[in-house]
Amino acid sequence: MKKALVIIFFIIVIVVTIWLFRYPSTPDLLDVNTAQLKTQQWHLPDGAKARIGKGYVKDLAYSPDSTILAVASSTGTWLYDTNSGNELALLTKNREGTNSVGFSPDGKTIATACGNKLVRLWNVETRTLMHTFMGHRRDIIGVHFSSDGTTLTGWSDYGLRIWDIGKSVFKQDMNMPLGRQSDIAFHSDRISVVDGNHKTIRYYDLGIETKKEKNDGHEINDAHKESIKCVSFSPDGKMIASGSRDKTVRLWNAETETLHKTLKGHRKPILSLTFSRDGSRIASTSEDKTIRVWNVDTGRRKHTFKTNSKHLHRIVFSPNGETLASASLDGIIHQWDLNTGKHKNTIVGHGGGFASKNIVFSKDKITAATTYGDNHIILYDVKTQEVQVVLSGHKKRVNCLSFSSDGKILASGSQDKTIRLWDVTTGEHKKTLRGHSQQVSHVVFKDDETLVSNGDDRMVRLWDVKKGRQKYRFEVGVFSQNIGFSPDGNFALSRNYKKDQPYSLYMWDIETGSRTTLSKQIIYTMHFPANIPISSDGSMLAYCTDSEIVVWDVTTSKEKKIIPQETSMFSFLALDSGFKMLVKTDHDGIIKLWNVDTGDKRNELKNQYIIDGYYKDIMRQIHQIAFSPDGTIFVGGRADGVINVWDITTGKRIKTFMGHVGQVTYLKFSPDGQTLVSSGSDGTTLLWDLSELSSKNNDENVQMVN
Repeated sequence: MKKALVIIFFIIVIVVTIWLFRYPSTPDLLDVNTAQLKTQQWHLPDGAKARIGKGYVKDLAYSPDSTILAVASSTGTWLYDTNSGNELALLTKNREGTNSVGFSPDGKTIATACGNKLVRLWNVETRTLMHTFMGHRRDIIGVHFSSDGTTLTGWSDYGLRIWDIGKSVFKQDMNMPLGRQSDIAFHSDRISVVDGNHKTIRYYDLGIETKKEKNDGHEINDAHKESIKCVSFSPDGKMIASGSRDKTVRLWNAETETLHKTLKGHRKPILSLTFSRDGSRIASTSEDKTIRVWNVDTGRRKHTFKTNSKHLHRIVFSPNGETLASASLDGIIHQWDLNTGKHKNTIVGHGGGFASKNIVFSKDKITAATTYGDNHIILYDVKTQEVQVVLSGHKKRVNCLSFSSDGKILASGSQDKTIRLWDVTTGEHKKTLRGHSQQVSHVVFKDDETLVSNGDDRMVRLWDVKKGRQKYRFEVGVFSQNIGFSPDGNFALSRNYKKDQPYSLYMWDIETGSRTTLSKQIIYTMHFPANIPISSDGSMLAYCTDSEIVVWDVTTSKEKKIIPQETSMFSFLALDSGFKMLVKTDHDGIIKLWNVDTGDKRNELKNQYIIDGYYKDIMRQIHQIAFSPDGTIFVGGRADGVINVWDITTGKRIKTFMGHVGQVTYLKFSPDGQTLVSSGSDGTTLLWDLSELSSKNNDENVQMVN
């Protein structure tokens, strides 16, 4: 019996060893050098002191000599040294994001497809802009150089546009249905196009000079048992790879339309495919969090790399075939050594988590907390741009963060149903709070000793921070998207909806769990709770009906003031308790201010732009608004990434900040009013210097944004 147990033990050890050898995984994020998280401040917009985050990853490309990895992101194109993973440069112009990137065959030029329908050519050595191609009707999905480097094509869902690089002129258009699942192979005399639609693969060749199809096109019907997720051409265009929800990769001979190999091994649907430069290998990613490298001729698996993310969406081989790069939606880029089959390095700083909505300001420093890699948290000293610590412990995505009023403790709520308390100074994990039966959606400190939380279990819970245990709980009966909390954690707001009826708005006392029904019904709550602002001292809140704005006195639980005003689902409100002001912004571009005690109108701030007689409503709409601590300055963040600053007393616009690519999603002032923090849908946080703002400035001496 004892001998049998020993044999079983050794068998287990051998199996585990083989498993670890065959499936090397990425190192824990705590093993990553935190110095890598320090982003160099290239191309900071005017007025900005610092940038946190590099934007979402959209595409990857290696230079021909395999020494540079280019990353197309929502903030521009980043260049990295392949061996070290260190940043080399940021290529950007006019607040442009980049959708796709490609190197010329000689490695001297980079082509970037911008989100504003432009293709730009950059000098790799000098990092300077060489030329801009215009004319695309829609956002460009991909860019490709011809093998001789004389021709460039950019393609989108309406087709291809081909450019003569030497003459810097448009050459021809090829109209055809293309999507993000499509792929092309660029040859000297033709372009091969392949697309996957449901279970069918369609492919054909286009003659570059004749502008006609060189063949009638081909279809492979019922190529997979389930829908096709991705397709890829081999570099010579002779083989097609298809990946499906049926968990298989299939290799097809494009000339004979026959199946070459079926690659099995992934446990979940395939996400992306790419061939090596010589066409001998193919790499595949899957929702099972693995990357697999296969031999094309034999169909045998050569490597399996395990990652920490099931959202892998980009992979690319280096031209020398020695390195494979992978990127996931959480913004983490890994490089894998194909000679040794081991993890090479990690490039960090990308991803939406860096657009932090949890910023705390203390007297002597600014600390920002951001999520990183789904279930990790980073603490930054924003003044020095240094990473203080990486907090690791949650087993699933971190949903929410909150600092105590003294800035010493950070609370984090997660999909793993737990709340963790962290020492901000040391990064030490202090306590884990358990009690929610579903994911935790909100955490907010009521005071330094009491934490309030809410989760998808529809419960509000109060926690004793020092003892690490639950004090009290009550049921609110709504999901997390239908509840919000006051800044001081003293009360919560929830909305309830019955079919064909307006929303009812309830206010909950956190200490007792008692509920008060607000007297007016709310109609427009698309941005709940963003369009129901609460004053900084928690004494007032405001909300819209279809014909008026109601200011509610929290202390007396009665209406404080009714302001007749037409509102819509696009209306945003802000309250300032010190100066007793209410602000409303709307899609008409006009910002209105009232005195909440008297209801008298105080001013109008203009945010309206008319070009050729038409309003640019959608991109110019304000989605984030905030007052400075002293109530003298008002800021509005727009859908196009612009932030306008107004002097409340004069109604004059005194500053315009332009830095985000896409919508501003968060605005907050430091307590001294000298710094403004903004976050955007581009995945970055920017800090703006307000120290030199003067109320004497006016619209005549600032840059106008049309």
